[in-house]
Order: sequence, then C-alpha cells, then structure tokens
Amino acid sequence: MIANILTFALIVAIAPSALMATSYAVQIPVKEKGSGPLYRIQRQGKWGYVNRQGAVVVPPRYEDAKDFFCGLAKVQLQDLWGYISESGNFVIPAQFESASDFKDGRAAVGAQGRVGVIDTNGHFVAKPQFDEVKPYFGNRAAVWTNAKSRQSGQVVWQDGGSWGFIDLSGQSIVKPQFDWVQNYSEGLAAVGVGGRRNQAGEVTTMDGGKWGFVDESGRTVIQPQFDQVEPFSNGAAKYWDERMKRFGLIDMNGRIVRNPEFKTVGNFVDGLAPVVGDTGPAYIRPSGETAFDLEADEIHDFSGGLALVRDKGKSGFIDTAGKMAIEYRIGDARTFSEGLAAVEIEGLWGYVDRKGKVAISARFSQAFQFVDGLALVELKGAWCYIDAAGVVVIRDVWDMN
Repeated sequence: MIANILTFALIVAIAPSALMATSYAVQIPVKEKGSGPLYRIQRQGKWGYVNRQGAVVVPPRYEDAKDFFCGLAKVQLQDLWGYISESGNFVIPAQFESASDFKDGRAAVGAQGRVGVIDTNGHFVAKPQFDEVKPYFGNRAAVWTNAKSRQSGQVVWQDGGSWGFIDLSGQSIVKPQFDWVQNYSEGLAAVGVGGRRNQAGEVTTMDGGKWGFVDESGRTVIQPQFDQVEPFSNGAAKYWDERMKRFGLIDMNGRIVRNPEFKTVGNFVDGLAPVVGDTGPAYIRPSGETAFDLEADEIHDFSGGLALVRDKGKSGFIDTAGKMAIEYRIGDARTFSEGLAAVEIEGLWGYVDRKGKVAISARFSQAFQFVDGLALVELKGAWCYIDAAGVVVIRDVWDMN
C-alpha cells in the first residue's frame, strides 16, 4: 500500500492519542478522492495550488497545505493553521495550533492545548474543551475528555479519560463514558470498556478490554464482549478473538455469522471481502458465506469491480465472480481507479485498462492512482501529473528543497 506521507521516524503508539514527539516526514501530494478541484504543488519548500490545466491559482507560500473539503483547505503559516477558499483567500485566519480537514461542515481545531469544533465560517460550535475530536461520521463526532498527559524523555503521550459523542451543533448526545471508541458507521459506533490500568486505576492500553456497539442515541445494541472490532460495512463487522488469534464476522445484532478462523480480513467492496485462513485465501460475503476460494499468494480489496491478486511473483486481476480478468503477467500493480491501474513492466511503471491492455506506456519511476482524471507520477526525477492519455499536464509538482 502506498501512503501519502513517507515518515522517517519510528513512533510506537501506546495510548489512544497521537504522540507529541519530533518526527520528520516528506509529503507526496497525492490528491485525495472526494476533495476539491485544485491540486497541491510545492516550490522551494512552500505549498500552493494549481488547477487541472496546470495554471497556478494559489502561489506557493504556505509551510504546509492540504486538499480542499467543503470548499476549504487547511494551510499552515508561521506554524499556525487556518483555512483558505479555492481563490486562495483566508476565510478563517491562521490562528490554530492544529486543524483537521472539514467534514460534514465541521473541523476540529486546537487552541491553548485543547480541541474544539468550528463551522465553515470559523465560528466555534464547541469551544476548545476536549483532548481529541475525531472526524464527523453520520453527523456525529467522538470526543475525548479528562485525559492525563505523561512524558518519558522526548516522548509525551496521553491516556485515561473517557470518550463520548457530540452532534453537529456541538452538543453532547452520548456523554463521555467509554474508554475507547470508533467512528459511527451504518448507524452504530464501536465502543470499548476496560483494558490495562496503571497504579492510579486509569486505563492506559486496550489489553484486556472488551468491545461492543451503541446506536446514535448511545443505547447499547451489542454488549461489550469482543476483544477488538472494526466499524460495520455492508451490515457486517469483523471482530478479533485474542484466544484464537483469528478474525471472525458479526451482523448488526451481534450474532456471529463467521467464527474466528481468518488470519486477515479485508474491506467489503462490491459485497465481497478478501480473507486468508488456514486453508488459504478466499472472498466472503457480509452474510459470512464464502463466495469463492482462490489459489494465490496475495489478494486485495475490490476496486471498480476488479481485485488485485498476486501469485508466484506475478500480478493479475479477478472479477467479482472470481474469474481472471487480467492474467498473471504483471510484475507489480496497484488497484484500479477510474478505469486504469498502475502496473510495473520491466522496472518501470505504466497503466493498463480493465482488459489488461497497456493504456499508458511504462516510463515512470513511480506511479499513483488516478484521481479526478489525473495521476501523480515520477518521470526522469521530476514529479508530474498526467492525464488518462499519458500526457503531462502539470510539471514539477513537488520538490524537496
């Protein structure tokens, strides 16, 4: 998997909040799916934006800059964060210690060591009072309160406290009472209680905790009983059985529809999720039923009706019936996006279409997925955006000066 951030530091998280330690990262400005129309560029260490034709819309002048969501992008100026419009004008001045992307018209921002929530006009709907605010999902956001800060050498972390949920108005709808939470998905949120405690009786890690689910009112729908869970998708959620060291599957009533028998479980896309058990790889349905087995060394989530699979050092793609759509003949590959997949051919990257035909010849050192008609590639040492015909549209997207 290719990440948008390449981080040159090893950080081990032992608490539910991010560690506040020094780390060094190089950002590769891969445009996020669902973001606004502009593309990030970097010149001499400063960030700006261009349009799809490559014309500079916002000159590079920010220390950091992210993609647009809800018409606004968070940017950093003189170590503080604010939000600009697609014209490059500040809508919300740079004044925050930290900031998140907007989602559902809300963003979490940090001020004086606390976190609050603002709307797209910069008005606080929840004043800075929390230790952490997760992104909104289903018009609800998880909030963390009363955490304790601790320090060991250069590393500072937080633990303890409790989690609850607020709505778009910033009002508490589920009072803080849980030791761990995940975002809402399909009307339910995973909540955890218990775990390893310190001498003060505060929960510090998830070890030994149990997970269940609550509805949007905070009513417990599935009692805490699982060692770990993930959010619901397609009416199913995977759970971890610590004793068996395996994943299983439950439905939205908490009924086990597949016993803990899988080493890995992927995401449900097109009604199918990749799994690997003791008998090998397969794809299952949300009901727990096995859709089909597969002889392969490695399998991936579906994307655009096709899934990347690897066997004996070669990559190919299958369709949702489990049939080979593109035979094993590619050295390496990425998943499909907008009808094209990046593939490696004799050490260089190009793109193939859904029939496996080469659509863009292999001439790139690196290649990412297409997003909104353009893909970020490295060509002769320079980062560029190309269109679906392989034509360079935006040159010198990113430098490391």
